[in-house]
Amino acid sequence: MEIRELIWDHDPPDQNQNETPMFENENSQQATNEISRVDDVLTQQNDDAATVPESSQQQQIATITFEIILEQIEETEKEEWISRLIEKVNIKYKGRIPRGGWDKITTAYNDRLNTNESKQDIKNLYNKIKSSQVTSKNQEEEEETMGPEIKNVQLFKQTKQKLQKNIDKYVINKEEKDRTRKIYSEEIQHDVLDIINSIVKDPTIEGKIETIKDYNNMIYACQKTYMEVTERTGKESTWKEAINKKIKELKNDFQILEKCDPTEKPSKEVKRICSKNRIHSNMNEKVVQLKDQIFEKIEMHQKRLRIAENRKEFRKNNRNFEFNRKRFYRNIDQKQMRISETINDSDTLEFWQNIWAREEKEESHEELIDALPTNSLNVEITNEKIKDIVENVIKYLPAWKTPGHDCVHNFFIKKIKGLHTKLVEVIIEAVNEPDRIDPEMYVGTTYLIPKKENASQPKELRPITCLPNIYKLISKVVQTLWVQEEDAKEQSNKP
Repeated sequence: MEIRELIWDHDPPDQNQNETPMFENENSQQATNEISRVDDVLTQQNDDAATVPESSQQQQIATITFEIILEQIEETEKEEWISRLIEKVNIKYKGRIPRGGWDKITTAYNDRLNTNESKQDIKNLYNKIKSSQVTSKNQEEEEETMGPEIKNVQLFKQTKQKLQKNIDKYVINKEEKDRTRKIYSEEIQHDVLDIINSIVKDPTIEGKIETIKDYNNMIYACQKTYMEVTERTGKESTWKEAINKKIKELKNDFQILEKCDPTEKPSKEVKRICSKNRIHSNMNEKVVQLKDQIFEKIEMHQKRLRIAENRKEFRKNNRNFEFNRKRFYRNIDQKQMRISETINDSDTLEFWQNIWAREEKEESHEELIDALPTNSLNVEITNEKIKDIVENVIKYLPAWKTPGHDCVHNFFIKKIKGLHTKLVEVIIEAVNEPDRIDPEMYVGTTYLIPKKENASQPKELRPITCLPNIYKLISKVVQTLWVQEEDAKEQSNKP
């Protein structure tokens, strides 16, 4: 401040006045500027020096903390180790690696897993796993908070109307069901399935499902709705009938010309045919040529029908080979097993009733209760455990196994995901309280398959019985629980 007193020859001017200070000489001005800069630099250095110890201390603490976090990761697999690291970084550092952290990560990663990965490779693996976790999390949030986007409002309204109608028919009124056709993979319309899934999530629809039977009927209503919405409404082509009609007319004309005698006067039918083809009936050579032309036309039209039929059969065989290999090999077998039309239905029914008949006796085996050892269930059956088993079993259900009398295909049990939560609930109830399962679920449909090329006797048939697919699903869940029980027994019996 003393320097400033030396350079001004009078009092410093007021800051609001437009006066220029008078300097004694240029040297004093240069000295003043240099001293001012030195003063500013010293002040800045002093401020930085005051903050350095604090920042260094914080950095030291952060480094030690991060090293401790890395030591706590005990996973021995690469993906698991990185996933655990991501979890800890998200909790402690809000998803950001601290300064200098990648060198620490590389060292800890290679030491724990006994590898020699570079820092860049570890970074790439880290980013890959982190991005996949973020993507899956976003998808789950979207599925929970947002329904599928309705792109076709008209289709949505049509599907909802038909579904409500089928719910009234099959869930409330319990009308008789009929079989629906198999859907090949290239024919699946996922937009219709998405719409049905969004509709069945309505609490008013879910509230109508209280038992296994209600769930089964609801799935059939969805199945029937899908079939009705995706059904082709185009008018069936009648080109075959038109060609057959032409062939019939040409054959009549050919027969008339075949009977025509050139030496006699032409009949009215011959004159009509000749007039239609623009030739004179008295020209015998032209009439013979016309007869040959008509014969060629008949052959040409018949060939068109044969080609169309062969093409249809070829496509059918190709589809069976791709999607239904068993049927394909059955069809190429020269000996096709068929049931004779002369077989007597009443005799067949009586024959198989006698085989399956059993004498009903009410027997009590109470004396065995005390003789048999008690069997305690060592596996804890929780609702969460049953839920996991159900979800796992659903993944591996065969989509198009022949259904029972309920006509419900596994394909729709798997695809109608909007009712999976309700499915888990009713299966948990069925496992915990088997007596509440509707007796109708135990009823199967028996088919008689011929064992010979032309089966004409009841004994030449073999039976197969198809149970409802929902019953098979419950059986698989119970079987899984039973296997776990047996495994627990084996483990407990080991010394």
